[in-house]
Amino acid sequence: MAASTSHHSRGRPRVPDETRKRNNVTIRMRDELKAKVEQRAAGQQRSISEEIERRLEGSFAEEDRFGGRAVWPTVNLMADAFLRGGQLGANALGHPEWTPEQWMNDATCHRAAVYAVGQALGLPLPTSAQMSDPAAVHELLTGMLAAGAPFTIRKEQDK
Repeated sequence: MAASTSHHSRGRPRVPDETRKRNNVTIRMRDELKAKVEQRAAGQQRSISEEIERRLEGSFAEEDRFGGRAVWPTVNLMADAFLRGGQLGANALGHPEWTPEQWMNDATCHRAAVYAVGQALGLPLPTSAQMSDPAAVHELLTGMLAAGAPFTIRKEQDK
């Protein structure tokens, strides 16, 4: 039997590049990340590919929303300062277990978070170790108040 000289690939014919909507990309990811993507995709009734594409597009849109790559480090600094400031406020009120959703509802914690953003743009932020030390938290908040921070610290029973 003679070998055929024509090549016939399996499956449907290849779509020309100029009319193709999407390209195939193969990626590798850890099991934990894959499970998270699968879970979120199923929850949104999307395919895994659609979920990955949506998340990538979202990350670029978010980056562009704040002025592009050049501004991103400052945006991250501000977000980190807001979270640290709010947690400092929660710690100072005796609630180190509060999540951002919880301390955002407390006026003192929210003001501490906002003030921390302003401070972060000019001063270094406290470390995680400092945040967990009550004396360091007190010293930091006392310094913030002395510098004119627009908040007061009240204990739970003062509310």
